[in-house]
Amino acid sequence: MREAAVELFADRPFDDVQVGEIAERAGVTHGLMFHHFGTKRGLSR
Repeated sequence: MREAAVELFADRPFDDVQVGEIAERAGVTHGLMFHHFGTKRGLSR
């Protein structure tokens, strides 16, 4: 999941990337992202 986020953050500013996009690229559900990381910022740490 972090790998997918890093790829998207490399292309666009943090605030322009939606959690749903990260989840889709990672092949997981939106809810699973929040379950593991809490927030988008938690994912980027």
